[in-house]
Amino acid sequence: MRTIVLVAFAAFVPAALAAGPVRFVDLDRPGAFAALAQENPAHHRRALEMIRIAENSPCKLVPRYEVAFEPQDFSCAPTLLMTSFPPKRRVEFTLDDTRYFMVVSVVVDARAIKLK
Repeated sequence: MRTIVLVAFAAFVPAALAAGPVRFVDLDRPGAFAALAQENPAHHRRALEMIRIAENSPCKLVPRYEVAFEPQDFSCAPTLLMTSFPPKRRVEFTLDDTRYFMVVSVVVDARAIKLK
C-alpha cells in the first residue's frame, strides 16, 4: 500500500511544481511596489522596467524586450484599452515563481488640433 502511495505521490508532485506561478502579486494594491522593493529588489527593478516598456510600446513589440528582463508569460491585450485619458491596459508577467499584474497608462501622443 505504501508503495502505491509513494508512486502516486512521485508522479503528481513534479506536475504540480511545473504547473505555474506559486505567488500572485497585484501591483495596483497600495504599497505593493514598496513592499516588493523591500522583499525582492531584483524583481522590483525588472517589474519597473517591464511596466515602462508596456506603457511606451505596443503589446506586439513587448516580447522583443523579454530577453533582457526574462519574464515568462507576458500578457497584454492590445485591443482591450480602458476608456480613460490616458488610456490604460492590464499587463501581466511572471518572474521566477511569481505572477505580477497591473494596470498601466498607455503613453499616447495627443495634441490639440485646430478645427477650421
